[in-house]
Amino acid sequence: MKLKFIVFSVKRKDLKLVSDWSEIKSYMKQGYLGYSEKDVETLQACWVLPAVQKLIKKARKELALPARGLSWEKTGKFIQIMNKDQRAFFKTFTGKTLGTYFKAEKEKINFTIHPLLRRHLPFLILGGFVTPFTSGISLSEEEGAVNIVIRRRITVHQLQEFIKLNKGYFDDALSLLPAFDLDLSKVDKNILKHSKIGPTKLSKMPQMPSDPNLISKRKNYVGKKIKKIISLLPSKS
Repeated sequence: MKLKFIVFSVKRKDLKLVSDWSEIKSYMKQGYLGYSEKDVETLQACWVLPAVQKLIKKARKELALPARGLSWEKTGKFIQIMNKDQRAFFKTFTGKTLGTYFKAEKEKINFTIHPLLRRHLPFLILGGFVTPFTSGISLSEEEGAVNIVIRRRITVHQLQEFIKLNKGYFDDALSLLPAFDLDLSKVDKNILKHSKIGPTKLSKMPQMPSDPNLISKRKNYVGKKIKKIISLLPSKS
């Protein structure tokens, strides 16, 4: 059974399941988050090792999973909403967290397998696939932001390579962000929210400065900042 790789597009909100480097490379050129060729080769080589296949077979039997793993149709929709939480994702299908399973079955798990393969074990056990979200460097989805999440020790060069490798993904993700950010403090946001209320009344409200003069200055600052941003926006034709 071929090892399968998930590629993901933030712009299309789309997941694809592919099995070789040429397909992965093609999707990455379209802006999908993917893998390095070296990681793909390493994972494919490890996947066919008898010790790894024995480990997967035992794990699936112990967890009452199908011998060939769960189908993509069954797991695919959950991957889209798993919020990068491998343990919760694993428990959804097995009733156990990954940590609980490994603790109970410690003598049956060979932790000498390649560390890259080990990071993908939850998905390998469930369905024989890997995801770019378990490579040690991943991206966390948040409205209005593109966050790089680093879960293990890496070099600056490795981080640069990750960004370079996934340039298409970053281009798409960054294009979805607003062109301008007001970057206002909580006080400024409250002042903006209650812009029709005078400084004296505002100074008596909770979480507001007690000095009406300071509130007046912050009102002027926020107003000027908004006007400047509006002036930079392209005019309607």
